[in-house]
Amino acid sequence: MELLEGLNAAQREAVLSTEGFVRVIAGAGSGKTRALTRRFAYLVTELGILPGNLLCVTFTNKAANEMRQRIHNLTGDEDTGYINTFHGFCVSILQEDSHAVGYPKSFLVLDNSDIDAMLQIIYEERGLTLRDMTFSHARDMIEMLKQKERPEYYEDMLTLPLDTLKEKYWKAENAKDSIFYGYLYQEKKCFALDYNDLIVFTLHIFRTHEDIRLKWQKRLEYIMIDEFQDTSTREWENFLPLLGNAMAQSEQTSVLIVGDIKQSIYRWRGGDWEILHRRAARELGEASTETIHLKENFRSLPLVVEFNNRMIGKVVESDNTALNQLLAQAPPHALGGKAREELRDTLQEAYCEHAQSARKKGLHPGYVNITHYAGEPPLIERIKALVNKGFRPKDMMILVRSGTDGTKVASALLDFKRRNTDPRYRFDVMTQEALIVGTAPISSFVIACLKLAMNPADSLSRAIYNHFSAKPSFDAELTEEEVVFLKSLRLFPPEEAFERIVMRYDLQERREEIAYLQAVHEQIINFCAGRVADIPLFLKWWDEQGSGRSLSVEQGETTIEITTIHKAKGLEKKVVLIPYCNWTLNPKSSGLSANIVWAEGTDEELEEIGRFPVRYKTSMGESLFSADYYREMIYAHVDNINLLYVALTRAVESLHIFIPQKGAKGPNVGQLILQNIAPEDGTVRLDGLEGSYSRDEAAETYEFGEFAGPEPDTHRKAKAAHVLLGDYPTSEPQLQLRLAPGRGSGRTHPARLRHPDAPGLRKRRDNG
Repeated sequence: MELLEGLNAAQREAVLSTEGFVRVIAGAGSGKTRALTRRFAYLVTELGILPGNLLCVTFTNKAANEMRQRIHNLTGDEDTGYINTFHGFCVSILQEDSHAVGYPKSFLVLDNSDIDAMLQIIYEERGLTLRDMTFSHARDMIEMLKQKERPEYYEDMLTLPLDTLKEKYWKAENAKDSIFYGYLYQEKKCFALDYNDLIVFTLHIFRTHEDIRLKWQKRLEYIMIDEFQDTSTREWENFLPLLGNAMAQSEQTSVLIVGDIKQSIYRWRGGDWEILHRRAARELGEASTETIHLKENFRSLPLVVEFNNRMIGKVVESDNTALNQLLAQAPPHALGGKAREELRDTLQEAYCEHAQSARKKGLHPGYVNITHYAGEPPLIERIKALVNKGFRPKDMMILVRSGTDGTKVASALLDFKRRNTDPRYRFDVMTQEALIVGTAPISSFVIACLKLAMNPADSLSRAIYNHFSAKPSFDAELTEEEVVFLKSLRLFPPEEAFERIVMRYDLQERREEIAYLQAVHEQIINFCAGRVADIPLFLKWWDEQGSGRSLSVEQGETTIEITTIHKAKGLEKKVVLIPYCNWTLNPKSSGLSANIVWAEGTDEELEEIGRFPVRYKTSMGESLFSADYYREMIYAHVDNINLLYVALTRAVESLHIFIPQKGAKGPNVGQLILQNIAPEDGTVRLDGLEGSYSRDEAAETYEFGEFAGPEPDTHRKAKAAHVLLGDYPTSEPQLQLRLAPGRGSGRTHPARLRHPDAPGLRKRRDNG
């Protein structure tokens, strides 16, 4: 059969297993997308299933689009059924059956920019002391209230008249309730739903309208769910009525889930890999469950696969031992025997059968470099060396744990770009959505200055201004000198106003944020080019579009991509560089990112209350919430080793791991890596895999395999020459800004920022 050509035995089994509950455990690079698309095509072309009776749930819109295209290429059919994200599928249900919740079919689906627009209205209407709560913080708070503290909120949205909801809003006595009920009121007034609402409203319809539930159960004969390890409890509970009842109705109905516990990195937003591990089979029926393991790696060269097998194995082994010792040392009053046993070997269990066999062959076996460095990661030197070997900038991907690290890397690369005169090493920088221009403090400060220039009474902008200026109070009044300067900006076009702000506040000295400063400048230049533009016009455009743009240019031959590990899942590059491979293993216990654990108390009075939020900290281990303390510790280690697994498995040919000698407190992934490679007489061994070791004043270096050039691309045309890109307007050393001679000079800018979709509040999603 043509559809089965090129598939290994496990992939063929996944395609042909079309009855009962099928669970596919798919490691990195194991060809799961190929198996899923072939299965879809097999059901349509061989079994005669109508595409409209098939549901395939993916994790991202990008994955859904890719799957639609692949299926179209296989079947030639434009109708590819329900291939969508979980939220997208909820939209399909709600658009078809919106009458069940009293909403029009043309309801709004809110994104972050829409939510911020609603928050702006609330802030302006109430005039409350909300200036210390950013929009981002307010969004997080609303999500937490909807998911955890007030899960029945949707009943207010569905049952209360609009006027009653507005009483609740205006009578709120604290900022938390004002924002929450103001937001619900705005949602209902606009017939708008956010991502939480999509799930909750769909679940409500299935629970309260049996006819609608039965309709969808009968329609969906075959269901496939990708990236199942990231499924949340709420999503699972939403799907379960469809899955269970559909399977009960017919022996022909099949449910297939695909996932990998080792790539579960979204627990912080509700993802629960235990559903893949145990719960799904238990609730759909152990007897009808078939498990298939995809263990062959089609992505990486053999040495990279072998290194990852052995390194991950040793890291898991050593950390699992340490965690078991921690559990053993916990006093009996803090951790009962049953809870202790349930937590033992959790990490080891998550990584059972993790090793893969390599299927990709090349002229070279592959290469892995571990650099234990002092100071800053030698990224530029390594990129130069890679270019000298023949790799193109577009062959490289730099992975970071956080947006903060991404900013540091982007600034270092752009700083080198400004100084570099060697045509061999010209490159641009592209980042994913994790590095949104408008989220950077320096961007917010520049925009706050411009807004204060137009409206000195803007309390939110004043709070941002004061916070950036390190004033003791967010609501401190501006000095007369500050007011005079800011008002003077009204006299100038946006570009000149920007430059005056930079020079007055010495913003060019904030080297770690220089990439964002440059990005704001670029956006101002592009906005003003060829038009008569003033500050109010620019600010309107910024709020609607500009602030949501990413710190990037379009991908090309000369583009190096920087992205967070979370955004990199599913991606691959010939070369992967990890400049700060030292993130902590323990849960965050301080600062703004401190963990909130949903705990259950161990005494009778607290048990009656149920689950409620507790801030994670060490003292929690000796409290009534001690069991939750140890559980969070264990699962945080799983999360952070999963991040390491995802990062290491993105590399196709050449993997470069940089571990700082200083910085991280407590156990971290870098320590785990280093303690499992023992240098001796210029060699190093990793569980039998031999490499070389060298040392100088700046770093210790461990190498495995051959540092060779890129494997030839059979589909690639002749090698492209290095493109000499025009300099940025701010590309002079030390960001030497020139004052603009006047409005709209008509200049164009060589670097074009990527423009992700950021639909405004007024846009309606009539077509899903």
